[in-house]
This record gives sequence, C-alpha cells and structure tokens, in this order.
Amino acid sequence: MDFIGSPETMKYTTSNPLQLSKLTVTLKLDQSHFKDGRKLLLQCTALINTLYKQTSELRLPIKSTEPVPEKAKA
Repeated sequence: MDFIGSPETMKYTTSNPLQLSKLTVTLKLDQSHFKDGRKLLLQCTALINTLYKQTSELRLPIKSTEPVPEKAKA
C-alpha cells in the first residue's frame, strides 16, 4: 500500500488536562484492496499503553467506473 505524502499527526491543547490528536493518512488504493472487489474495510485502533483500547471499523463500497457484466444465464 502506498502512502501519498506522509502521515500527519496534529496535536491540540485543551482547557482540561486531556490531550487530543488527529492523524490524517492518504493512501493510494487499487482494486486489490477491496474485499470481493466491492468493499473496503477501514479499521482504526486507539491505544493508550495498557489502559485503553478501542477499535472502530467502517466498510465502504466502491463506485464502479466501468459497467459490471451480467452473469451468464444457463
């Protein structure tokens, strides 16, 4: 998988003692990254040492730019 540019992490200060950061990643994808040629699974995991772990998943369908041929009928 190819990155476009480099991942960028932004850190923000808040009015309380908590810290907030945002990571932006831009990836160059091709057909092989899509499950069954139709869906992309994005997964993000947040870790704070051994104290906290949360994972979120998002499945994205692709927009076909080419017509999909019909299945042959017997």
